[in-house]
Amino acid sequence: MASKILNNMDLKIDPCTDFYSFTCGNFMKNTPVPADEYIVSSFQDAQKQVLLQLRNLLEERSTSKELLPFKLVKNFYKSCMNTTAIEADGLKTIKIILSSLNGWPVIEGDEWYYAKFDWKQAMYTLRNIGFSANYLIKLDVIIDLQNSSLRVISLDQADFGINRRNLINGFNDSVVQSYYNYMVDVAEILGANRSQALVELAESLKLEMELAKISWSPSQRQEEKLMYNPITVLKLQNEYPNTNWKKYIKYILDIPGFQVSDDDIVVLRIPKYLNDLEDLLQETSKRVQANYIMWRVLLSTTQYLNVQLRNRRLEFYKEVYGEQRSKSLWKECVTNTILNFWESLSNLYMRKHSHNQAKRTINTMFTKIGANFVNLIKKSKWMDNETKEHAYEKSAGMPYYTTHSDEMDDKTLLNFYSTLTFTTNKYLRSVLDVWLFKSNNHFKKIRQPVAKENRQWDVSLVYQMGVPQGLFQGPFFSKDRPNYSNFGAVGSIIGHLITHIFDSHGRQYDKDLELSDWWTNHTKEAYKNVTRCVVGQYNNYTIKEVNMKLNGQRTLDENIADVTGLKVAYLAYTGWAKSRPPEPLLPGLNYTQNQMFWISAASMWCTKYRNEYLTLMALFFPFPPASLRVTGSLSNLPQFAADFKCSTKSVMNKGKKCVVW
Repeated sequence: MASKILNNMDLKIDPCTDFYSFTCGNFMKNTPVPADEYIVSSFQDAQKQVLLQLRNLLEERSTSKELLPFKLVKNFYKSCMNTTAIEADGLKTIKIILSSLNGWPVIEGDEWYYAKFDWKQAMYTLRNIGFSANYLIKLDVIIDLQNSSLRVISLDQADFGINRRNLINGFNDSVVQSYYNYMVDVAEILGANRSQALVELAESLKLEMELAKISWSPSQRQEEKLMYNPITVLKLQNEYPNTNWKKYIKYILDIPGFQVSDDDIVVLRIPKYLNDLEDLLQETSKRVQANYIMWRVLLSTTQYLNVQLRNRRLEFYKEVYGEQRSKSLWKECVTNTILNFWESLSNLYMRKHSHNQAKRTINTMFTKIGANFVNLIKKSKWMDNETKEHAYEKSAGMPYYTTHSDEMDDKTLLNFYSTLTFTTNKYLRSVLDVWLFKSNNHFKKIRQPVAKENRQWDVSLVYQMGVPQGLFQGPFFSKDRPNYSNFGAVGSIIGHLITHIFDSHGRQYDKDLELSDWWTNHTKEAYKNVTRCVVGQYNNYTIKEVNMKLNGQRTLDENIADVTGLKVAYLAYTGWAKSRPPEPLLPGLNYTQNQMFWISAASMWCTKYRNEYLTLMALFFPFPPASLRVTGSLSNLPQFAADFKCSTKSVMNKGKKCVVW
């Protein structure tokens, strides 16, 4: 570890002038972004290490005694690696699927018959095959935000093929242009006339743009109260009569024996979206609707089809993200296996790579860092006493645990996968079988209560205090490493996670994870005032590589969590170190233990991006690039300046400190 930190550092840089360049300067000079990536970082390195470990597990020969779920996951990986079978299948399977949906009009031409098409029927068929049915409206099963022991049906805006903001920008947007060309090329590969595809798919893209315009932006979706609009099925039917909602809910959920009653509750996330969608579909031809839906089917499957379509997908990603070549086949297949077989694969991984001691140590760190955060709440000047009492209650119920802290036993795993079968010689069919299985598993929870002890397993939780398995290694954590290093790296991540429980989004949920705005109006106003400093500070930062300004408002929650996460991790470490002899220093690093805390914290952020990706970060991401995360955080922490003896005239210690916690 010491050699890696040293190799990344540029010791010619004054740490009080540019701490990121001091810790990561040589990394930035000497580390190229791999051709098949758009970013290289410590996080990517940890991910690669886990991918390699997973590859080795997946390529181990199955034994007769091996658990069926582990055989299934290995067979899925094999079917992905079997390019001979994928090429032999060519476009046969996807064309059969399109045919079952009454065809893709842009390919069928005049043979396509509009009278056979109904968007709702298309969604029923897609759901029955295994595809998403969220291309026009998203029906989901979520934990009831007013009663977290129950689940309810929700209706939300559609999922989009590319970022909503790009779509709203229209055809002049470069990403939209790449997306449009991708659509046309895929249609042509499947047999469409190119001239016809250019015309027809422009219309279907306009439909997606209109869907984006009637949807809410991420910032509008921040206020959960506005997105919690419960309504009975009967009232839903009366207010939005153009759709038979009982039938739609029944067929999308597709649960044997499930009946929808007039009294069942549906949570409308954005009620106006339903009105606008009805109007939009009324004025959009069936041909345009069908072209759009079929395109979305292809968009979700090109990575599972033949090399020609996979290469075209790579071209799109190259234009948008800057990737220069496709990932190794094994990387693609391990990634696809993670996405589709997480429960089985994660349990296989944990049985081979036990991190029990690391988990215990990290859980102890959680407790120490959480206690220091409570002290920050007590000292907070902008939070009034009434709000503080609610904060103490919430902090007492914080679920400290590491990701999948408890493995599934054999019986639970076997039961979980008991209904899954797939054909290994047809990769796309295997993928769809798994998607269908996962959808069935998710939707059938609608009538099942949410047991409190099982809530950490549910993907619908508002917040999860989980630490990914990849952070148990690499630059983040080691049980054999000094605590200044562990607290600086993984400790600051833990502090970051804890801060989010109490930020402008986390404040909307109480200790039971139920919708409850526990901040008083006085506290809300005081928070706005105190955070103006943070917004202004980050608004002044420029992402130099692409000459674009950072958006301090959009990145506000992440920026506060970065600063506070470091602060509470530092307080936890120095509190721990007070009653102990000084820890040994790492060879070649002649810095104090406290200085090593900051170096460890910053060095894990050594990151290099492609410019295309930096542009997307500037436009859309809720957090800044790594260099600004380090600079912004440390320049607000007097503890850092004191440990490095930075003068008040130095870049890292001048001006007003923006302190929230």
